[in-house]
Amino acid sequence: MTVSPLLTAFVRFVAFAFCIAALPAAASEDSISDWLMRVEMAPDKVNFIGSFIYEHDGKMETMRVAHRAREDGFRQRLFSLTGSAREIIRDNESVWCFLPDKKIGVHESRKSSRNTFLQIRGEQIASLSGYYDFTLGEQERIADRPAQVIKVVARDKYRYGYRLWVDTETGLLLRTDMLDDGGNIIEKYMFVEISVGTRIDDSELEPRTAKESLTWFGIDAPAADAAADAPMAWDSASLPPGFMLSYSINRRG
Repeated sequence: MTVSPLLTAFVRFVAFAFCIAALPAAASEDSISDWLMRVEMAPDKVNFIGSFIYEHDGKMETMRVAHRAREDGFRQRLFSLTGSAREIIRDNESVWCFLPDKKIGVHESRKSSRNTFLQIRGEQIASLSGYYDFTLGEQERIADRPAQVIKVVARDKYRYGYRLWVDTETGLLLRTDMLDDGGNIIEKYMFVEISVGTRIDDSELEPRTAKESLTWFGIDAPAADAAADAPMAWDSASLPPGFMLSYSINRRG
């Protein structure tokens, strides 16, 4: 089956917000490292609820997200405001995607751990300086909040560049632009409205679509555990400098 582009895009957005903080040690300015460390830690500390746009492939979608951070982990609900009805519930352990228009749902166990990320060796991080340049830009306003601009410029054609807008108060990532090698925006996320530090009730984090109304994939599959442990069926014998396998997953069709 084909996984919803919204699920793929949002997971990439969250993963990027978490993983981009691996890059600052390659920068020449300690202040950039400080800013990006705040980006990494913000989702663990800050409650927020707001709406953002996602632009890609000449299309624009509008979505709303509620995020609650607690000592025992986070919980997050994302749902579409335009196009087909879609809804994603995410926490430390799982991702649930509800697609009521198609009468299907997708569930995956997908743990998010800071510990694994922070165990990256220093020499691995430092090696990124050979592939990216990092600079601080001006402060601008996103969703009526001051934001620090950070520019991440790829040094070769194998990598995308980025512009990041980081909330100066909380470290939340308010906007990201993904750039091609010509500096053109090929993908953009941007909050247009956000409330930070607000109380997030349980009702904001529960799905509006009844689970029993959907046909589910990826949950309680008989061979799920065996498939997860099975070796990958493909490999790459040649990769550009600096590329390596960091994560893999087996999905049953």
